[in-house]
Amino acid sequence: MNTLLRLREWVIPGTISLLLLIGCSSKTTQLESSGDAEMDQTAAFSLSIIEKLEDRPTLETPSEIVNYMTSTAGTAELTPPSEEYEPDAASQYKGPRPAQTVWVQSAQQPRNDFFQKHLILSADDSAGVIVANAYRKDGNEPFFTWKWPVND
Repeated sequence: MNTLLRLREWVIPGTISLLLLIGCSSKTTQLESSGDAEMDQTAAFSLSIIEKLEDRPTLETPSEIVNYMTSTAGTAELTPPSEEYEPDAASQYKGPRPAQTVWVQSAQQPRNDFFQKHLILSADDSAGVIVANAYRKDGNEPFFTWKWPVND
């Protein structure tokens, strides 16, 4: 878990200064299991990316976050380095990785037929959440749904 440390100083007139170190843990949402380890791995990766993107002032709504994550620029920036094609960079990467068998995409895009499983992201700006639906090949209904609050 990442921890941000802040230093607070209080000056009380006629006394010495009081310094207090306050530990603030980064936002980490508990992830309920879907019952599918590869989907859970990919959902954990997606949630970690969403939590990072929440801090960007240019991405204020769930829709903006999903649109950026699934755009060409967002995919290029956010996809971890490939162990096969970028072994040096991949060995240095310490963050979560999506499962190789699960495709992450926006609900506005057609499914990628190459993949058996899909994590389909949609945004509900009025509720302030990103909805992540887990699908298996040819499934018309998600077998699991997560709802992640954004900027709360």
